[in-house]
Amino acid sequence: MKLKTLFIPMDAYGHVNSCIGLAKQLIKYDHEIIFIVPTNWTKAVEGHGFTIKTVSLEGYEANVDPQSGFSHFMEDKEKLYNMEPIEQFEVLNVNIHDAFLRYLEQTDDQYEQLISQIKPYLIIYDFWVTVPAILKSGIPYILLWSCSPTLPYWKVNGPPYSSGLGISDAPEKLKKYRDDMNSLLKDKKSKFYDYYQSRGIDISKVTFLDFTMLNESPYLSVYSYPEDLDYSEYGPVPDKWFRLDHIVRLSDPATPLGIDATFFQTKDKVILFTLGSLGTSNYNLITRLVNFLEKSKHKYIVSTGVHHDKIKLHANMCGSQYLNQMAIMPRVDMVIHHGGNNSLVETLYFGKPFIVMPLFGDQHDNARRVVDKKIGKWLHPFRVSEDELLKTIDEVLSDEEMHERVKLISLKMQNTKSHQIFNEKIIKIVKEHTKQ
Repeated sequence: MKLKTLFIPMDAYGHVNSCIGLAKQLIKYDHEIIFIVPTNWTKAVEGHGFTIKTVSLEGYEANVDPQSGFSHFMEDKEKLYNMEPIEQFEVLNVNIHDAFLRYLEQTDDQYEQLISQIKPYLIIYDFWVTVPAILKSGIPYILLWSCSPTLPYWKVNGPPYSSGLGISDAPEKLKKYRDDMNSLLKDKKSKFYDYYQSRGIDISKVTFLDFTMLNESPYLSVYSYPEDLDYSEYGPVPDKWFRLDHIVRLSDPATPLGIDATFFQTKDKVILFTLGSLGTSNYNLITRLVNFLEKSKHKYIVSTGVHHDKIKLHANMCGSQYLNQMAIMPRVDMVIHHGGNNSLVETLYFGKPFIVMPLFGDQHDNARRVVDKKIGKWLHPFRVSEDELLKTIDEVLSDEEMHERVKLISLKMQNTKSHQIFNEKIIKIVKEHTKQ
């Protein structure tokens, strides 16, 4: 009998793709996979053999581009990209919780009904806030934390999420940042606590993670990060957490490449440039960096995102709104990305040298981590000069010692047994719950 596993990702490409990547791993172990997504996210999940159920809400109709929602939210806040991390947290993370609450208010009843109909053995969800219907279902659930693992390490005083801080920073500095985050979210937390109580959740029995309104699972929580990058200097993997080496989606041959494959027929170095679905919403930033890259002697594949019809690509470039990153990445010589967890882990999986240009959130943490581990470089996308960018690209391409460190990490990731161990833990959780 197949193990019926339900995935509930929040409405953002990073979270949806993380769930797809993990689901494709679990299919190997005879899981029957079901997804619940908003109506306009159906196409993003199709083609993998999953059953798909949908929730309906305003602004998520079938004809609405999934890339448009948070992209336009970010576009309206263009100035935040050039702020310091704690300022970004106040402008972005605090305010976006209003949208999270509206989303739950429109969907929680639907989640509750669908969970009751599907009757899964296990729920895996990737959200920024607790979903009441999951807690009330009585079904064992696993939290998938698809960002950098700073959050799981909060109890042992690891660097706060989105701080860009690291092991060499004083504990007092880490504590102040964490205290500031909690203070900034105080009013939002009060609203969420009231909402959760109205949905029948006893918040005194819920363990919320650090500053968030997201609870860690009493069964198991999981994150994806290579062993060599994990925050082991702060201690072992936290209790009731499990680390997967990766949840890389890998390429589907039927998915279009997004560019003309003849672009690879060159003796020049080919570099993938992507700042993610949210980063590409900043038309001015992408234009600025693309104009710098025009002066480079290398060739570039550019993810143009929501403004694909406005961004002018130069003679040494090609690109499109949607790129098959999993098919392109193995064929390039280098990657420039925003430091989102999926892009970072994928780049390492394929053993590619890279530069991180962080914009917000855990991208700051990943940028700091790769520098601390001497496996990549980071540049501020707004403050980098043309000369600095072009020089750093050439430095990374020629740094053989860095390449070797990345290749060793890649080899370990590609030979990981972590998915098998994770599946064994899932089976144990389901069996124990069935006995009760």
